[in-house]
Amino acid sequence: MLRAFYGRVHEQVNGRDPITTFSPNPDANNRLRRELYDANGDGIFEQEIITPAVTGAISALAFDPDLHQPYLDEFSVGFAHQFPGQVSLDISGSRRYFTDGYAEVDINGIYPDGPNQPFVGFGRVDPARGRVMQQTNTTWSKVVVTNLEAILAKNLSNNFQVMASLTRQWQHLDGTWNPTDPARFIQPNAFENNRDLSRHLFGNGDDNSLDGAGAESGVAFRPYSVRMAGQYFAPWDVRLAASYVIQAGGYLGPVQIQNPSGDPIFGPGTVRLANGTTQPHTQWNTGANRLNNALYLSRFNRHPPRAFQLTLAYKF
Repeated sequence: MLRAFYGRVHEQVNGRDPITTFSPNPDANNRLRRELYDANGDGIFEQEIITPAVTGAISALAFDPDLHQPYLDEFSVGFAHQFPGQVSLDISGSRRYFTDGYAEVDINGIYPDGPNQPFVGFGRVDPARGRVMQQTNTTWSKVVVTNLEAILAKNLSNNFQVMASLTRQWQHLDGTWNPTDPARFIQPNAFENNRDLSRHLFGNGDDNSLDGAGAESGVAFRPYSVRMAGQYFAPWDVRLAASYVIQAGGYLGPVQIQNPSGDPIFGPGTVRLANGTTQPHTQWNTGANRLNNALYLSRFNRHPPRAFQLTLAYKF
């Protein structure tokens, strides 16, 4: 049997989508927030950062007028054949384009025209406010996934069945940086990426590639996996089954170090607004991909790349 398929799937808005909890005022829950920092560790909180509450005018800018649901284009071909000796083989290949995912951009920052230039400041929509995020779609990039899979199955004598599958996957980002990602100006030639794709695919994650928030990308972006399974139909309707899985390990993100001070070529670490308050231009660097962090190389979801499972079921 030879098969071919093309389909376009549109996402459905649900409670797990970033858009359902989006706020134009990052991490502030729409309320005024006042933060004090002891920058030099002397016990005196000499730095104050005030995040104003969201106003009606700001809320009116929260969503791009052209905002729409993301969609996926998928192309696949496959071939299946039944061989003598109760052996079957299925080989398939697919290519998926994840397009117009959910994203957020800063509509208040005044960014330089090119790389290696200082950040200008804030004030495009409100000079007394720092970053103002707008919910939009990732028209600047898309995730592309190519997958090959082979499945071999055979019925053996004495009520045994075995099955094995091999999956090889390639993925990459196609496009360019988020328009307001600091990495666009600090490391413009480092966009090519074939690993840390979850922050792009799952929405609202590509506005700051330098935030240090390295995290497990999940099994969706493992380059290969091998699965083997077998089952035995024992007397008295007892069925024994076992499986063994080998898959590539996870990716924690680009390993980063914390510089003792910000590089002045990109502007100051904080920006003084028109009302005299300050706003941070970068975020605090924490995560498993930071050499200076206590959580370096730590995992929140421990799953070994090799696993063995034995299942016993009895029906009566």
